[in-house]
Amino acid sequence: MENIEDYPEDLKKCLDCGAECCKSVAIELPDPEDADDYMDFKWYLYHGFTVFMDKDGDWHVDIPHRCHNLLADNRCAVYKDRPPVCRDFEVRTCDDDDEANVVDLEKPEDVDKYMDKLRAEGKLKPGKVFK
Repeated sequence: MENIEDYPEDLKKCLDCGAECCKSVAIELPDPEDADDYMDFKWYLYHGFTVFMDKDGDWHVDIPHRCHNLLADNRCAVYKDRPPVCRDFEVRTCDDDDEANVVDLEKPEDVDKYMDKLRAEGKLKPGKVFK
């Protein structure tokens, strides 16, 4: 498919969006159980990654890394043979992407604020190190 007009509508939306899903990898994390687990999130943030909880309540670390098959015009060099994780990805606009997450932790202070919120709601169990 050399002509963009020949692409399926969902792929055209990806081209318009800038293919942000092809510029990072989100890896699921174990659910945090106590204050120590939330403080461990800071390790990812110190390394320049972000941590988020999606609308299903699953926690992820988001690692910026451009796919080697993403072309300069946001087309996929292996579109016909892309792996299942790419085929299963739900097309969404870039504007909706931020709204899809329930919690976004981008700076270490965000973890502190989120833990304060959980403490105030009585939902944060103390850890061995961090109470």
